[in-house]
Amino acid sequence: MKRFLGSPIVALLLLVAFGFASYGAWNAWKAFRETNREEKELAEKVKNAESELLRLREEIRLSKTPEAIERDAKERLNLKKPGEEVVVVIPSVATSSSVEVPKPTFWARLIGWLTATF
Repeated sequence: MKRFLGSPIVALLLLVAFGFASYGAWNAWKAFRETNREEKELAEKVKNAESELLRLREEIRLSKTPEAIERDAKERLNLKKPGEEVVVVIPSVATSSSVEVPKPTFWARLIGWLTATF
């Protein structure tokens, strides 16, 4: 038995078996780490989704109030209460004197001169 265990072939086989076992353990450890990382990312996504759900539920609750319905009708449907006056503000267009024209660059002037010359 001692001679069998001291054989170089047995030692080599044991070394190869240890190598395969180590490689398998390393892959299992990497998979474990990757799974933990994914679990943390998913937990963060769930947390964000739950906070978004709470925000949307609160928004829905507030949108059912009479004030919100009235505001929505005025903004989206352009409705008004009887007796209300609506004022529409139209922005004025900038006059030509207030608009500053940029000075042409060297290349633009050169191309303009070449076009006029030839």
